[in-house]
Amino acid sequence: MSLKKGWIDFATNGSIHGFKYMVDSSISVVERVFWIIIVLCSLAASIYITILFWARYAANPTRTIIQANFAQISTVPFPAVTICNVNKMLNRKLDSLMDTLSASKEELNITGNIISALMRTTSFYETSAADDTKINNSTALSIATTVLKRHGFLDISQVIPHISQGCDEMIHKCEWNRVEVPCQDLFSGLLTEDGRCCAFNYASSNDMTIKYTLYYGMSTGLRITLHPEYNHRAIAGIIVTIHNPKNFPDGEQNLRKILPLGHAHYVQVGSIKQTCSEEVKKLDITFRKCVYSEERRLGLLGPYTYSNCLTLCKAHLSDEKCNCIPYYFQLFLNKQICTFMDQQCLQNNVTTESFRDCNNCPAQCEEDVYDITLTSAKFTNNLDVWMEDYFSNFNETQKAILLNIFFAFNGQTVWVTDTITSGIYLISSFGGIYSLFLGCSIISIIEALYYLIRGHLFWQKSINRNTIFPKQLSTNFIVLQSDKAQKSQNSFPIIPYIN
Repeated sequence: MSLKKGWIDFATNGSIHGFKYMVDSSISVVERVFWIIIVLCSLAASIYITILFWARYAANPTRTIIQANFAQISTVPFPAVTICNVNKMLNRKLDSLMDTLSASKEELNITGNIISALMRTTSFYETSAADDTKINNSTALSIATTVLKRHGFLDISQVIPHISQGCDEMIHKCEWNRVEVPCQDLFSGLLTEDGRCCAFNYASSNDMTIKYTLYYGMSTGLRITLHPEYNHRAIAGIIVTIHNPKNFPDGEQNLRKILPLGHAHYVQVGSIKQTCSEEVKKLDITFRKCVYSEERRLGLLGPYTYSNCLTLCKAHLSDEKCNCIPYYFQLFLNKQICTFMDQQCLQNNVTTESFRDCNNCPAQCEEDVYDITLTSAKFTNNLDVWMEDYFSNFNETQKAILLNIFFAFNGQTVWVTDTITSGIYLISSFGGIYSLFLGCSIISIIEALYYLIRGHLFWQKSINRNTIFPKQLSTNFIVLQSDKAQKSQNSFPIIPYIN
């Protein structure tokens, strides 16, 4: 009875539109049914729109806007630059290595052919049809492995330094922000899928300090001269990879260019800094759909980045399928390096298609993204005075490269990801929905609780009034004789007397 009374009181006196007509006894039943249908339809519509609004918020709770178009270039680090000779192996160096090995002429020829075929591959997982025949020859692989192990070469990573061009041989003059700097202070050797390379501003596991610059325009940034040897392939030049300083230079996630000899190459760099607001950081990862660097570590690769996550996934996939990893992953993964005998397993079981299984790599919440514009000019026989200073040690400029990488202008774009709605916005939106359809508010909820509690208390109070709770009973009793009792002797009600 208390709930019914509380409901009638609430419907009659509450502020929600239409409720009083549902319980109004002064109108007909048909009218009351009509108002019940109207109220139920309004309630259903408001709940439906609330669900739609919440689903939209849950599906895409954030938005990205441009905060600044001309932020200073010092807000973004100078990109890392990885330079590799297109020719992973030099014939003269391979011949020199073969001369140091003690084996039969046939064994040396087989070993040289296997090394040459492997170094010609564009990917450690894929080879050309001609090279594939050589590498999949198990007998030849066994002979090459035996010959190399006999001389202390356990895997291809130990062979590469003896057959490829080093940084000190390829890079001859370096300038950083118009100041000449010893090249060994700027570049360090790095093994990648492209072979033996030279990396600038790559923050590897030794935590090299990331370089920033305040300068922009041509002749600033990084300027170097190179002399890449070429006697192994039909093409000559260098592979330049522009990437984030925190990312391993894996070609699939970074900007790569192949630059020919005999040219001056100018690489203009633009950048976009992607950041997030504090409100986004408070969201659960399932809502924001991205990961902050400090929320997850990738072993020796350090804090999380999307590119490094894919690279690490490739390494783990190779280890899972073949119990070894390609030589260029040894920088950040302490696993068995694949030998010549493992090449068949990698080609048969680890392909670019299988890398699609790397689905545990969510996007980064904050990162620095680069884009480049390349301009090239061919050298002539008549060099300007300033050019002669760069190529004073070269007899032929047609075999050299001038590379200048710089920020194009003093204005970087900053993107900020922020929440579309806040908690206050959600509450106000829901309030607007229910106010539109039912004319209710927070006060209406308080009213419902008020009438419910008041009805319950009234019911309890009415029970207490009709119930006697004796506190102390005396030994005396009051004998009352009613008119009925007089008709029947010995039927006197006995009432306890309360002191």
